[in-house]
Amino acid sequence: MLRLLRNRDLALLVGGQAVSELGDGMFFVALAWRVYQTYSNPAALAIVGIAFFAPRLVVTLAGGVVSDRFDRRWTMIGADAGRAVCGALLAAFSFGPRAELVWIAVLVALLGIGGSLFGPSEQALLPQLVKPDELGKANSLRTIVTPLASAVAGPALGGLVVAAAGPATAFWIDAGTYLVSIVTLFLMRSRPAAPVEERRSVIADAREGFAYVASRPWLWGPIASAALAQFLFAGPQQALVPYLVKFELHASASALGLVLSCAGLGTIAAGLLIGRLPRPRKLVTFMLLGWAFGIGSIALVGIAQTVWEAALGVFVWNLLLWGGEILWLTLLGLTVPNRIRGRVSSIDFVGSFLLIPLSMALTGPLAAVVGARTLLIAAGLAGGFAILSAFLVPGIRQPSYLEPAAV
Repeated sequence: MLRLLRNRDLALLVGGQAVSELGDGMFFVALAWRVYQTYSNPAALAIVGIAFFAPRLVVTLAGGVVSDRFDRRWTMIGADAGRAVCGALLAAFSFGPRAELVWIAVLVALLGIGGSLFGPSEQALLPQLVKPDELGKANSLRTIVTPLASAVAGPALGGLVVAAAGPATAFWIDAGTYLVSIVTLFLMRSRPAAPVEERRSVIADAREGFAYVASRPWLWGPIASAALAQFLFAGPQQALVPYLVKFELHASASALGLVLSCAGLGTIAAGLLIGRLPRPRKLVTFMLLGWAFGIGSIALVGIAQTVWEAALGVFVWNLLLWGGEILWLTLLGLTVPNRIRGRVSSIDFVGSFLLIPLSMALTGPLAAVVGARTLLIAAGLAGGFAILSAFLVPGIRQPSYLEPAAV
């Protein structure tokens, strides 16, 4: 896989995102700790999570259209510039308890909007940088580098920085990493969007993307089952893992960084494993099983009695979940043509994550009734069964692959 880095543009993309994602890993540790410094209720972090995801569900569809209409590199540069400003504002200002949550939610929402513009463009751009037979390895490489930065080194460093200097310092560092990403994207070769004979409305472009997905069960089936699974487990996973570490295990910010770092180690292990194995013939089957058992493994965190047990549960969860995710990204690259890939990517995001804000809104009240541990266990098991329900969709396991020249 490392040979792929001889490709200059791929190396710039991977390198720039590695630095940016290092900052993101620090950011989420700092964000959780800053919220729990003021509010000792899981509902507070759930509110911030809703603020992060809800605007993304609205803007991501437009981001997919933008990525198919314009130079994806410049879209990513603009998104990173906006995220750098938001990170700096989070670092620069501190508010009283009454206003703190509101302003954090607003700035986090703007960060989420930046991600909505960045994500579809990056996912659609990657297959343009490599040959079709290199796409699986390129996805594995990104899946190794991303968690190494955002979920291993980032959280571990973020825990140390927050413990030593406070959340604001971590936010400043995160803002600086977006500037590094901007420089690397600027140095890449421009790839303008393919010209179209007739310029249509944003709604018409979006409708074309929905029609494409709806006609292919190997696309809409996994997206629909993922939406149900995310509703069941995403809120508990986002809000209750930090809560369990701080209030149930009575551990420090550094311990939270350790647990979140193990999530990255699991994802890296998935990238190394999938990158070394040949692409399975029954790709969709292996993908769904990886998702199902990965989500189910979050129940292991719910029964953890020590920080190390929680870290092990998070490792297993990410190993299996991201093994399936790599196969999904490869499937998208090999079955969706370039001209519509950005829109399909945005539909994938919106469809899969549509119910996450509702999941987060329900997490606080449910945790108060049944307890954080019980809710984590139930959420993991129910989410895993939700993914398995996708096998009931006719034709889901028979994708139609593009000709190599069309990838």
